[in-house]
Amino acid sequence: MEAGKVGTWEWDMKQNVVFFSDNWYALTSTLDRRYEFAGSGRRPYMDFALWREAIHEDDRPGVDAAIESALEHDTKYEAEFRVREKGRNEVRWLAALGRISRDNEGNPLRMIGAAGDITERRRAEEVLRNAEKLAAAGRLAASIAHEINNPLQAVTNAVFLARTTGEANDKGIQLLAMAEEELRRAAHLIERTLGFYRDSTSPVSFNVTDVVDDVLSLYAQRIESRGVKVRKEYLDAGQMHGMIGQIRQAVSNLVANALDAMSHSGGTLHIRVRRTRHSKNGCGLRVLVADSGVGIPAQSTLRIFEPFFTTSETGTGLGLWLAKNIVEKHRGKIRVFS
Repeated sequence: MEAGKVGTWEWDMKQNVVFFSDNWYALTSTLDRRYEFAGSGRRPYMDFALWREAIHEDDRPGVDAAIESALEHDTKYEAEFRVREKGRNEVRWLAALGRISRDNEGNPLRMIGAAGDITERRRAEEVLRNAEKLAAAGRLAASIAHEINNPLQAVTNAVFLARTTGEANDKGIQLLAMAEEELRRAAHLIERTLGFYRDSTSPVSFNVTDVVDDVLSLYAQRIESRGVKVRKEYLDAGQMHGMIGQIRQAVSNLVANALDAMSHSGGTLHIRVRRTRHSKNGCGLRVLVADSGVGIPAQSTLRIFEPFFTTSETGTGLGLWLAKNIVEKHRGKIRVFS
């Protein structure tokens, strides 16, 4: 346990106190045992509310939801969260696993488990995420260059013609109106692009189909130039609660991969969004992104979500890895078929 940086804990639900191993305290370095722990024989313990306060405030809702899900569905407890080191601004990341013990009537008695330090892994993942965001921003900028260039060229021509017509006659007014419309189109595209990578700091409720439409509008030029047909099915999708910027990023990565898989002679991009009750957390949303492209070799499907693994000459190998991280962060699953 010491070598693996693992600490154990036991939550007595009747007394609402948590017992910790010495390794857990050494692992977190966040709690002063002299003040926050009280003696209980040879087992130092801590009130559950005080334990919860040790968790980073942004991660508490996720931990609460994981506990509630484990209690409701009688599944294992699994959560990743930060704890702030006492007297310092640095935080440590912990991954906790636990299971519930119940009495003969099915009432929960205690939850036992272990927590491990995953700070270095989290820091490495953050570096990879930032690298992928920069790469994705560059790819996006290249893909929308033609989209922005067309309306701006039209504005330039319209303004020039309006200026050379002399007085503001009907023709000049019509040309200026055209220029105004094209400027609105460019402004709308730029607004969509900026919103694409501007991530909110807290979860919000939003419609996933709106996110899909936003992504498709940004890839409209690429879809049209490749002769790809888009087939959308929105079946009673409704809303979800989460980080809209991250979900948009995940959908974009899947759509970009689908377009890369299809040749320049066209193909079909099929996107389906529907509500389902077949998730481990009850009701959820299922998003399908399918293409009529070249397919994926069987040996590659086993590694497709690994960081830096790619079969593309221009890809970074981080897009699907990032999409998997985003989906799992929203307590979902991602699968691939070919």
